[in-house]
Amino acid sequence: MSTSTVLSATAELPGMRFSNLSVDVKTLIVGHVLRPTDMVNLCLTNKQLHEITVRQLYRIVSLDLGGPTDTKLSAFLNPKNIGLPHIRKIRLYLANVMDRCNQQQQAHFAIRMLLEFLPENVLEEFRCDTIPYDGPAYLTDISWCPWAPFSADNLLLLYKKQRRMKWLEAMTLDKEILSTLEKQPYYTEVFQNTRKLAFYPENRETLDLCHAFLIKTPKVEDIIIHANFEYASPPIPERELQDSSTAPGLITSSIFSHMQPFSKCTPLALRDLRLHKINLRYSSDTYCKIVNFSTVKILRFFHCPGVDALLAELSKSTKLPEKLECLELQGKDNAENDILSALDGFLCLVSGVKDLVIDLENVKALPSAACITRHAKTLETMNVHASSGDSDEEELVFDVVDFALICKDCTRLEQMSVAFPVTSLIRTTSDPFMAFM
Repeated sequence: MSTSTVLSATAELPGMRFSNLSVDVKTLIVGHVLRPTDMVNLCLTNKQLHEITVRQLYRIVSLDLGGPTDTKLSAFLNPKNIGLPHIRKIRLYLANVMDRCNQQQQAHFAIRMLLEFLPENVLEEFRCDTIPYDGPAYLTDISWCPWAPFSADNLLLLYKKQRRMKWLEAMTLDKEILSTLEKQPYYTEVFQNTRKLAFYPENRETLDLCHAFLIKTPKVEDIIIHANFEYASPPIPERELQDSSTAPGLITSSIFSHMQPFSKCTPLALRDLRLHKINLRYSSDTYCKIVNFSTVKILRFFHCPGVDALLAELSKSTKLPEKLECLELQGKDNAENDILSALDGFLCLVSGVKDLVIDLENVKALPSAACITRHAKTLETMNVHASSGDSDEEELVFDVVDFALICKDCTRLEQMSVAFPVTSLIRTTSDPFMAFM
């Protein structure tokens, strides 16, 4: 909805003018404006629209730090800026500049200034995102601190001044912080409003921090675990990190240590679970007991070996999610295509999927069209890609009959991304391509 559309929204109603509407109605209308440029234009229209629109304009703020634009922070943090109290989410990016000399120090200084001048207790999220990102587009919302390690002093200041955050991250820091944080009078208060925890374990210290955050968060609904021990010092063997047939691995036994033994713990009633680089071959003895999957609505697995074992376990009636709205799966299958088989079986049993994102390598076929159309009444977004080798191999294409079945049955589908048959850009379009079109 553009600015001109908003201002003329009531033009067709006799005797009604946008300027005569109540503030509440105007706020609802402005809430449908999505583009920041349109919101800026609305702010410049008049004083009342400025006060209404600035709340939405400043709700989510994205900043590039460690670059020339850092000088503009002083104007942004001016006490006269009426948008500051309305900031709820801050997303920081390391600026993409040619000269990266001392960039991290400059970025940390900019973060320090930002935290010092922000109003207290306004933030819900404070995220440091990597940019640029060369992976799939649907992964760009995954937060990952690009500065290794992040400033512990800045993190302490963040928790001191912003004690109502709903999203907290545990990441690698430049020094040990847990003992200092636990002594602060506001330590318990920090976690009272937290609903989402993002864990990025890279060493034993980070694992301890993850556990401390989880045990202090009584109302956690969403959990992200993105393991990256490739550069751990000293190195930790993979067999020690991941779960085995005899015992939980270091990652699981550290983060969820307060819940052991898992066979007797009260499972977490999560809404969203996202796992990266976690071996799930023996998840029936760990995650299936740690998490109550019947309440989960969003499942995301990225490069998790053995995810077929978890999907098979979740296909049992006692563990099947009651209403799964989103399923994302990315990884490399084995020679027997166990992941693909488990995925088809799981899709046939679960119900209510709205968003389906699949990206598989080393598979002989695409997910079954019949399993996809099983969710025809709810499916809104479908992103399905697969290849018989690695990501450089040519993608597999749906059979025309299967593709037609999906297009015909999934009437609620709003967005779809699949591979089309090969065709020429300069010669006559191929018949398979025309059939897809």
